[in-house]
Amino acid sequence: MLKPTHIIKQILAFFFLVPILYFINAAEHPFAHDLHLFSIPGKSARTMLCFHGYDGNYQIAQKLKNLQCIDATLVSFNFPDHDLQKRRYDPNRATFGTIGELLPAFYVLKKCVVDGGLASIDLYGFSAGGGALINLIAILNTGDYALELERIGIGKKEKKALLGAIQKGVVILDTPLKSIEEIIDLRGTSKELEICAKNYRENHLRPIDSLRCLKGLSLDVIVHFQEIDAILFNRDDALYVERLKTANVLGTTALVVGRDGGHNVPHRSLWQFYKQKMQGAISMSYVLEKQGKRFVIGIPIKTSNENGRFQQEAPPLWERFRTERLAEKIPNRISENLFAVYTDYEGDYTEPFTYLIGCEVSSLSAVSQGMVGMEIAPSQYAIFTAKGKFPESIIYTWQTIWKADFQRSYTSDFEIYSPGFNPFNPQNNPEVSVYIAVYPN
Repeated sequence: MLKPTHIIKQILAFFFLVPILYFINAAEHPFAHDLHLFSIPGKSARTMLCFHGYDGNYQIAQKLKNLQCIDATLVSFNFPDHDLQKRRYDPNRATFGTIGELLPAFYVLKKCVVDGGLASIDLYGFSAGGGALINLIAILNTGDYALELERIGIGKKEKKALLGAIQKGVVILDTPLKSIEEIIDLRGTSKELEICAKNYRENHLRPIDSLRCLKGLSLDVIVHFQEIDAILFNRDDALYVERLKTANVLGTTALVVGRDGGHNVPHRSLWQFYKQKMQGAISMSYVLEKQGKRFVIGIPIKTSNENGRFQQEAPPLWERFRTERLAEKIPNRISENLFAVYTDYEGDYTEPFTYLIGCEVSSLSAVSQGMVGMEIAPSQYAIFTAKGKFPESIIYTWQTIWKADFQRSYTSDFEIYSPGFNPFNPQNNPEVSVYIAVYPN
């Protein structure tokens, strides 16, 4: 259940967004083309930023609204190369595959999230817009094009806010551009396609390659392909999904394949899935309980979620704990359960923290050599139960926690595993209790 303060924040963010967008439309912006920032108010607290495809324009928002299955506020704009079939087009001056193509999207995203105060935002990218969307997230997650972003007011602080909002929303890739080479190989070449392909390659912005730069993020992604796509083709669909899932291991990736009209029409299969997802998008249930002081002894590491560091460093720690039979060497154990503790946060979950594997003990009067003792202070906890196939169940639980509306205190969080738990060969999909320290109501 949403807290009243959270609801008020969402309502205020929604009502302030419309004036901000109106102001941007009326004011000068740093781009030479017609940005045409456009929004359609929705009935929910969600906001979706729409990236149009080749030859499209800002009216993509209206086309989506006409489907009558999206209740979010829809925001759209023009990329520099818009309405290409309606005006003369010089391929040599195209921005496809360059930072020039992406800067307007960064600018609008910043206005929505940083200036508009949105804590979360959904992103929708169609065709070439889907390729641009992936490149935008990849750049945010790397240090590329820092100077260009700073010129439009996006520094490290703003990048962190944008990535945080994106990870709390949904990313929708609707028949996304994977590479120009795929099109050339299957349709044949042209001067226009060769120029675009060169731009994407030389600027390291081929979308199918940019997927690797999403590593370490927790994205909620829906990717949709048409079974027969006569425009972009389907040769690399499987490779695209494989790379996306590999990079987005901390997140969720849903694949929707349809055969309902080809590349250029609204895809009912996609939006039916989206509607079902929204109707079922209820956070995992949890209970709030006050817990007293606990003591844990174990072995720690300093780690972080950045660039997939945690998922690389945690397994060796578990392996050491198991192979050296360290649980048996911990004195004053009060149960056979195993504890994984997250503490010493340097900020929120995106910042470094200490991760410890060990056992709960009655006191810290005796600590085994090579281990550390840790006191978990009394606190109120939101307690989740991860159920189902492991490790997917625990990953999904943490994704829910990162997007939850409660206020975490970032003191000490912990997981409790049953005796003999083996993360490399989990028995019978074990249930894991996850305790998240939160501020009292």
